[in-house]
Amino acid sequence: MNPKIEFIESKLLVGIRIKTTLSTDNPISYWKPFKIGLSAIENTITERFYSVQIIDKTDSPFTANTEFEKWAAVEVSQLGHVPNGMETLRIPEGKYAVFTHKGTATSFPQTMQFIFGKWIPNSEYQEDNRPHFEIMDKDYRTDDEHAEELVYVPIK
Repeated sequence: MNPKIEFIESKLLVGIRIKTTLSTDNPISYWKPFKIGLSAIENTITERFYSVQIIDKTDSPFTANTEFEKWAAVEVSQLGHVPNGMETLRIPEGKYAVFTHKGTATSFPQTMQFIFGKWIPNSEYQEDNRPHFEIMDKDYRTDDEHAEELVYVPIK
């Protein structure tokens, strides 16, 4: 699984933000209300969804109980009406390693183990302190063995 290295421009997102940990994360609690309010978001660029993680890198090491921000969001071209219960997030420009995860959501930890346990330590890059995110098509299903999502890891 070799990543593509990409420089991305700044992205403006609208979505739902929660504080969670790996051990307490409940995706239904934010994805369901996000999808219900999706049609009220103005100026969407694409029908693809963003799953964003913002991790405070001053806390170390990262464990299953480390608190972080989790977003369910969509990209917009400019700010318009932001539905009640939703917020905006700007992902800064920068360099990312982009991996493709194929399979169910339950196999996602193996992809992350490869990225952070093998690829980053053996690459010329270091993880950067910017948001991590995944991009999924609107019809993405967590139980689909053939599902694909793009995994963006900030690097420097």
